[in-house]
Amino acid sequence: ILQTLQNLSDFKTPASRLLGLDVGSKTIGLALSDTQWMIASPFKTIFRTKFTQDVKELKTIFEEFNSLLFSVETVFRRF
Repeated sequence: ILQTLQNLSDFKTPASRLLGLDVGSKTIGLALSDTQWMIASPFKTIFRTKFTQDVKELKTIFEEFNSLLFSVETVFRRF
């Protein structure tokens, strides 16, 4: 875990991207940045199945796009 975002730039390569996750109970929304880390756009929606399948698909995307960071958003509901 990085102490600051400044440390993240130490790992940046010309092709690296940032990957954001919006984790819901039925889907995981993905946003992918450009290689300059200036803007992120919606990329894909994964329909959740089993945890191991979800992780396998995320790992494939993470490696394919040379991603450096997962930014995870979750909503916790209170009853």
